[in-house]
Amino acid sequence: MLSVNEHKKIKWQLDNIPESIKGKPRQNLRATLKKKLHEHELISRFAP
Repeated sequence: MLSVNEHKKIKWQLDNIPESIKGKPRQNLRATLKKKLHEHELISRFAP
């Protein structure tokens, strides 16, 4: 589970990916960040 600061940092990174990163590396970075946010959302929603 992500801390509040980690969550904000990932959201900021997702919104501020540099223009110099293009193509497949950009897609991979976006997918990785979105996956982390999605996992955090699921853990928060369905806590054991």
